[in-house]
Amino acid sequence: MYRIWITEDLDEIGIEWLREKGVEVEYSRPTYEELLERVKEFDALIVRTNTRVTEEVIARGVPRLKVVGRAGVGFDNIDTDAATRYGVLVLNAPYGYMISTAELTIGLMLALLRKIPKADLYMKNEQWKKRELLGAELYGKVLGIIGVGRIGRQVAIRANAFGMRVLGYDPYIRQEDVDKYGVKLLSSLEELLPQVDILTLHVPLTEETKYMISERELRLMKKGAFIINCSRGKVIKSSALYKAIVEGQIAGAALDVHESEPPSDWSLIKLPQVIATPHIGSATYEAQQKVALEVVEEIWMALQGGPVRSSINMPSLPPEVYAYLKPYLYLSEKMGQFAGQWIRKPVDEVRLTYIGDVVDLPYSLITAAFIKGILDPVLGEPVNYINAVCMAKERGISVTENVGGQGGEFTNLVRVEIRVGKEYYEIAGTLIGRNIPKIVEIDGFRVDVEPKGNIILTRHIDRPGMIGKIGTILGERNINIANMYVGRKEVRGEAVMTLCVDEPVPQEVLDGIRSIEGFERVDFISL
Repeated sequence: MYRIWITEDLDEIGIEWLREKGVEVEYSRPTYEELLERVKEFDALIVRTNTRVTEEVIARGVPRLKVVGRAGVGFDNIDTDAATRYGVLVLNAPYGYMISTAELTIGLMLALLRKIPKADLYMKNEQWKKRELLGAELYGKVLGIIGVGRIGRQVAIRANAFGMRVLGYDPYIRQEDVDKYGVKLLSSLEELLPQVDILTLHVPLTEETKYMISERELRLMKKGAFIINCSRGKVIKSSALYKAIVEGQIAGAALDVHESEPPSDWSLIKLPQVIATPHIGSATYEAQQKVALEVVEEIWMALQGGPVRSSINMPSLPPEVYAYLKPYLYLSEKMGQFAGQWIRKPVDEVRLTYIGDVVDLPYSLITAAFIKGILDPVLGEPVNYINAVCMAKERGISVTENVGGQGGEFTNLVRVEIRVGKEYYEIAGTLIGRNIPKIVEIDGFRVDVEPKGNIILTRHIDRPGMIGKIGTILGERNINIANMYVGRKEVRGEAVMTLCVDEPVPQEVLDGIRSIEGFERVDFISL
């Protein structure tokens, strides 16, 4: 009989489900010391945010402890690296909050445009005011959705029911993926923002999405537009939104999430044009029931040895294999992140070829690491070595593996070909001295770049003065070049250049480089 310890609140429907399966359930709130003392008695833990599952807890729990389930999405309180080392599966429940968050988004739209909180306040103060409460309809308005994933699509369904026109921006989704949700995808924020009456965001917080709505983006929006945010607080720069509202560029905002929670600066929230709630997107009875069922079903499946869809880490490996594999996992994931930021389009096919001794490793995990690198920054759910390939296939991405071939000057090589429609991109990487990751080829051009930090990637014509012109532009902005590499196939032909710089590169600097005659493409990649 399995024993499962639930250490925080979980809806009774989940507990009963486990008991019907014959599981012995203990439901108590242990201190950290009690957790350390008794964790070895259980096959699985179910926690929320307050239970700290540290390496010490995991070490005390094995070999009996097999699974740690998080009843929710975030898992900062669980040491997933330690869990991986000890062979403990960590999983979460990311699907249960989808409907609740989408419904709150629509509710906030109505409250904002119809001034419902203000009307309620007048009535409670025994004030019968109507002229001050003139609002606007949702019908006929243009809604812009940034992030057309599971929650964004549910918002679109409801917005269409209100007779809204729905536009979307998500560089990792195809138009055919959202046709049935009534969303027209646009190719850039610059195209989307000037068209929308209401903007809503449904993206995870990543380096790419942090402060994606700031001064520049707010200036691009229609004067008098509204903003809704039920995703993550730091995708909008609060100070910029405050200024835009005070100056009348933005008519109002409804915010369920905030830069810090609880807020350290309440000035934006106190504006009369702002409606704020304390991160209650998941706060419904139904969502709590769905999460409870989701996490117990996943744990049961994991204990039975079956497949799970919401695992956070990878299965255990013999220590000597994991030690050899680990730097390849890092290399491959960074190559995937690099490729995702370089291509910035929905991928149709990924073909990986392994050359050299790397073929003796469990290279399917290296494949998963590459897919994780592409998908993880753009999806609102965890992508890991267990579920990465499955999630890619669910999104229509074909993933294939091959072994053998010529590695040129390299003993081991991971070469990846990526197809986007009729376009093809190639990237290859290796380990120098078995532990130093390097990207060594881009589209067949020899390069030498360590996949970390800030990287400028250019495609240009090889002729005198090109490097100097870039150096001048960067120097004028006090951006320091750490190292540089130019790869070419023939003298004065096409070339690829990588520049590793010490600081992030502003958009206007990239635009300045693009304006130089002979530069065909300029990309900025942050790893």
